[in-house]
Amino acid sequence: MSTGTLSFAGAATGFFLAASSAWAQHDPSRLEDLLSDHPSEYRARAGMTMYAEEPVRGQTTDFALLEEDFSASALLWKDDVEDLRLSAGVRHQGIRTGAILPDTGIPFPDDLWNVNVGLTYRYLFESGLVLGGSVGVGSASDDPFHSSREIVESVMIFLKVPSGDRDAWLFALAYSNNREYANSYPIPMIEYFYNPSPEFRLMVGFPMEFVEWRPLPDLSLRLLYSLVHNIHALAAYEIADPLRIYAGFDWNTQGYLLLDRPDSADRFFYDEKRVKGGFRLILGEGWTFDLSSGYAFGRKYSQSDHGLRNSFDRVDIGSGLYGMATLEWKLGHARDRRPGRSDVP
Repeated sequence: MSTGTLSFAGAATGFFLAASSAWAQHDPSRLEDLLSDHPSEYRARAGMTMYAEEPVRGQTTDFALLEEDFSASALLWKDDVEDLRLSAGVRHQGIRTGAILPDTGIPFPDDLWNVNVGLTYRYLFESGLVLGGSVGVGSASDDPFHSSREIVESVMIFLKVPSGDRDAWLFALAYSNNREYANSYPIPMIEYFYNPSPEFRLMVGFPMEFVEWRPLPDLSLRLLYSLVHNIHALAAYEIADPLRIYAGFDWNTQGYLLLDRPDSADRFFYDEKRVKGGFRLILGEGWTFDLSSGYAFGRKYSQSDHGLRNSFDRVDIGSGLYGMATLEWKLGHARDRRPGRSDVP
């Protein structure tokens, strides 16, 4: 695989967010495990996001949120043509509020968890084809693993087909029972990686679109969209070799299976938009520290059997400030296409 194709590994997280909730930790390196010829042997990432306390619309109470997440990946076995990888992650929303879910009258949960573990297998053909698959199991709920109703399952098979010296096709079939759209149905995926130069690269197809452009050697512009409510825009600038500053916009959606949901098909969605700015510091020896803050708005929770319709128990949270810190470690990770530089955040 060319280094140009590898550069997508640090950016195209939304592809697998759309494919499977098992990949839905906030880890921008997950695609590396699937498509890179030389993914990181070991990787760990820990993050914390704190939101300012804000009022709940239509209720006489406030809402405070602290989100913590951790993910890790390890290469279990590898030879010249095959590899097997284990990944795991946990995300926790600690919530302090007196709000209730207005239609069912249930008190708002104090905790929301997303716990998952998965295996990824790949076979690399001499022609450059990469054939593989992944399976994942976990629980996304206010009471994880309480019963089979709170279990999240995902399965995916994929094929990467080189096209010319620098481009590639990606074909996949994915199933998940915690997806914002086409929930509990296998969906086909097709993407084309177009990589004409180190300064410009594009990925088009279904279910995501991605473009990255470097108009200047130290300036990177990136835009990613994946179905249905996942948009990520980022502008990053390298001030000095270990330090980058950036600004961006995110629109994220998370899904949970509440213990007391009226119907087993219902899921509890959290939807949020935010503008952000921050810096990323490369500490050396595989360590990276990221600190950012911004303004979160359009924040809402609701239950629905589909992410786009029939919602109930809607709870709207006031807009306000947030701050986020992340520490990441990689061992044996591939370098950016430019010598001595790692990928931008």
